[in-house]
Amino acid sequence: MDDLGFNDFDTPQNATATEDANLLCKFYTKLRPNKAKDVLDPKDADLPAKVEVVYYDIKVPGERDSRSGPVNESIKQRFPRHYAAYIQRKAPPVDGTPLNEWASITRTQVEELEFANIKTIEHLSNVSDVHAQNMRGLTALKQKAQAYLAQKEDTKFVDQLTDQLSVRDKTISALEERLALMEKRFVEGDTTKTTRKVKK
Repeated sequence: MDDLGFNDFDTPQNATATEDANLLCKFYTKLRPNKAKDVLDPKDADLPAKVEVVYYDIKVPGERDSRSGPVNESIKQRFPRHYAAYIQRKAPPVDGTPLNEWASITRTQVEELEFANIKTIEHLSNVSDVHAQNMRGLTALKQKAQAYLAQKEDTKFVDQLTDQLSVRDKTISALEERLALMEKRFVEGDTTKTTRKVKK
């Protein structure tokens, strides 16, 4: 995140998907003077004086400043879920675990972090060292968030391994039952006398 800034947000190739996931992006509508009215006919009453233009606003967690401007195709392609949420009139999606679901910090800390555009544990763990120095105690919280996410990843791996072992155990159990059933049928087949009807 140290290298992530607002230098060239208009070109999606300049940032990775991971970096984009750490950005806060929202779309909104803004009224602007209708330039077409001046070009075509300033006195034409049928042409509106102002038109609605869709804007984007991008924030880096830890920074209060943002980058905004009229939406173009590059921005739509770079943040398709956020743009879809705007079209559907929904809140913009935020990737990660919300800070208010984390028991390791206080409500006051959550509010302070949200004011600095840090809304998830993942945002907190990826805050640049430069931004972390600007808020008292943020470096320690960042380290705590990184430790929490590392432990969560370890737990996820253990859970996946446990699930795989459970599937293996069920498969072995089912095979053992089938084998026992086949042995039983084999034994019964050897001891049971079969009589044939003789045609007269």
